Amino acid sequence: MSLSDLIHDTVGICSEAANLRKQQRLNRLYSHENGARPLVFVRPTRAYLRQKYALDLQLVYQDPQEYLKTELLTKLETYVEFDDDTPVWPLVEMWLGSPFEMSLFGTECIMLSESDPRWGAPVLRSLDDVAELLRPDFDSTGMLPLAHRMYGGLAELVSGRFEVRFPQWQKGTLGVALVVRGDSDFYTDLYDNPEGLHRLMSHIDRVAAWYEEERNKRFGVSKGDGRWGYRRYRTLGNDEVDCNLISPAHYLEFVYPYDRSYTGRSAEGVYVHSCGNLTPLYREIAALPHLEVLHISPWSDFFRALSVVDKSIILEKAFYQQDSYFQADVNKMAEEIDNLVRAAREAGRLFYFLVDADVFGDKENKRLQEWLRVCRESIARHYGEG
Repeated sequence: MSLSDLIHDTVGICSEAANLRKQQRLNRLYSHENGARPLVFVRPTRAYLRQKYALDLQLVYQDPQEYLKTELLTKLETYVEFDDDTPVWPLVEMWLGSPFEMSLFGTECIMLSESDPRWGAPVLRSLDDVAELLRPDFDSTGMLPLAHRMYGGLAELVSGRFEVRFPQWQKGTLGVALVVRGDSDFYTDLYDNPEGLHRLMSHIDRVAAWYEEERNKRFGVSKGDGRWGYRRYRTLGNDEVDCNLISPAHYLEFVYPYDRSYTGRSAEGVYVHSCGNLTPLYREIAALPHLEVLHISPWSDFFRALSVVDKSIILEKAFYQQDSYFQADVNKMAEEIDNLVRAAREAGRLFYFLVDADVFGDKENKRLQEWLRVCRESIARHYGEG
């Protein structure tokens, strides 16, 4: 399908009655309206799209036409292939990979054809050198020249038919520090140089605040992270906050103050994401300013979150194609998902289910469709037909 056909089809879907109903259901969920129901989302990753459409991801991240094609294919995949609850919006949210924020401190971004970009070696050999870290320039530092070129190209291609958003800062302070300093040195610093480590964390937080202010002056304040059609709020990406890797005590001393600073600057609500184990930190994370949605990974305890996290916070219960729910037979899958839905209903909680589609294939897509059906049947059983 040509890019012009993709644009035409996506514009048409935006005004379809079925899509408008999906938008309304999502709005009711986020507004906590009476009668709001849990929703179910499938998220086709770029790894999935690369397999299905033979994409060269090195081009996707550097060529505006390939980037736009991939973004529109993502929208069509959820709407047509899976027909989940994800609405389609006339929006292109730029995301240039995990190394984006780290590149502002001098970390190399490595582009690859078969995977998302990766970061290079640590750049901070000693915490005594924090003051010497690269002072970013919004036009010329790291991946920013690429971001400006991609933004201009995308804006020209869509010609006003979609809103194009310049990349927002999403990475948590811990994630940036681990890359800039290096994992082993960072964890050693927790014990050997705590004051120096705080200087690094504070510096990263100041750069994040500078970036947000400069971005908003040039491109306007964006209302949340719209890269995925179901997401509404600004993202704090905290995959590295994992109580299997960093102790709750160390998180609270060295990371939490900067997470609070980050979320406290948000004019909108905040979505906190971590693929790690957050269970021991639920109470503290739930107290972050402006928190609206909390990601519950397969390594965090959903049932514990139901009782500990304030009911005003929507829970994003995540699944992966490799986790136990997808390895079980369909009856076992249905039983385990029904346990989640029943517990959430009894606790009076709003939530949604999300699965990352990383692997494309007939067998895998059939399994995703079974998961969608099982989730919807369970929600209908406990919350009524929607």
